[in-house]
Amino acid sequence: MSLFSALLPPVDVRASLRFALGVPRDVGERGGEDGAGDAAPRWTPESRWHVTLGFYGDDGPPGSPGDPARRLGLLREALAGRPPVTLRIEGAGTFPGVLWAAVHGGGLAGLAAAAGADLERRAYRPHLTLARWPREQNPPPAVARVLTAGCRTRSWTAREVVLLRGERIDGGTRYVPAGTVPLDGGARGGDGGGDTPSAPTGTAVHPERS
Repeated sequence: MSLFSALLPPVDVRASLRFALGVPRDVGERGGEDGAGDAAPRWTPESRWHVTLGFYGDDGPPGSPGDPARRLGLLREALAGRPPVTLRIEGAGTFPGVLWAAVHGGGLAGLAAAAGADLERRAYRPHLTLARWPREQNPPPAVARVLTAGCRTRSWTAREVVLLRGERIDGGTRYVPAGTVPLDGGARGGDGGGDTPSAPTGTAVHPERS
């Protein structure tokens, strides 16, 4: 399955964003019906929210280019000496069939480039995927409401990059951490400050990567 690096927002940031969006805590991926009778978007559970930095394709056996341990070593070399980044979520937008929240932060573009985002053909647009719907359909009313109201969170400091490995299971994909890379500016030991993200858990259906 897929292998990619990401930043994980802290628990309280995810909770505040979920509250602002009006998404129930126990939301699943199957969606439902909104008040107008139209198909509701499939909301991504907050435990699955992440900000992708670099995407490396499929994982592979030990020693192969897709070996998670090999990729983690390369990522540690590429990000050596990189300082923490301060981020915030502000604003929302859409791709075909995808609602996302915009992520802002000084140094984020450089960090993503070092992590491998510049290997992709499309321009890097840091975001957090909130919901999906059939891409051939217009955005559901719930999505339009988010675009109109916008969304915003407090700032937080990301002090590590997580290498995530996607595993296919019934009904979706599970993300499993394969390792972390500290963002400590080259310091040894770290100061222990900043926000601590939670590793993603659970299952999410992702028909396309984001």
